[in-house]
Amino acid sequence: MLDRIKLGKRFKLFREILNHGQDRISDASGLSQTQISNFESGKAQSIETFLGLLKYYRPYFNFDNLLDDKGRFIPIKKMDGPEVNEVRKDLIKVQAKAIKEDMSSKFNDLLELIDEIYPENQ
Repeated sequence: MLDRIKLGKRFKLFREILNHGQDRISDASGLSQTQISNFESGKAQSIETFLGLLKYYRPYFNFDNLLDDKGRFIPIKKMDGPEVNEVRKDLIKVQAKAIKEDMSSKFNDLLELIDEIYPENQ
């Protein structure tokens, strides 16, 4: 049986690693802040909230970091080691990709603006 408190702490840790507030997750996931808070504290953990959080965190984390190879939670204390480093590597890759896409989009916008200001036919 899953330990509700440990599960909640793990998802809170994921949120803290991303430096995302509950309000941001609420806005993006459609879950209420109360649902997120209750889930993180282990008070109330519905399958709806669990699935909503999994969907929210999926782009950022490999959920192999949630359980060890025997299906047990990796203790939070041990999350300072290689598990967190892997999570951070995954996060950096996702952030780098997002930055690259954003910069590419902004660069294309800039080129379009330059073309509007300085049309080639002048």
